[in-house]
Amino acid sequence: MEKLTSRYTTAQAVITLADEMDSMVKKYGWQDRTVCPWPGVKMTVADIARNMRGYSQCTTGSKLYLIDLANGLVDIMNAWEAHELEPKLTIRNKKNGTVRTINAEIARELINEGYAEAV
Repeated sequence: MEKLTSRYTTAQAVITLADEMDSMVKKYGWQDRTVCPWPGVKMTVADIARNMRGYSQCTTGSKLYLIDLANGLVDIMNAWEAHELEPKLTIRNKKNGTVRTINAEIARELINEGYAEAV
């Protein structure tokens, strides 16, 4: 995803970014993921995208706030997507038998150390 480029961004550009965020949420199942734009305040990605849709009705200060919030979320969601696209391996924990699909590099390390086995 690309960040919004200017404080003079159009409402359509903001809505297009909100649509892109919503599609990533659906694609990767991030409906319950939260971010903390400032200490002690949790917001879901869906809440932020929904708030972005009201951009055209906002004051100048609120528009700038939404742009900053959206641009910060772009960085976070791009990092989340990169993590989702990393190779994964399914392993079984030797101690308790749980099966998980995790990052391939971490899985190989756990297997090499004897904590897990490939499934």
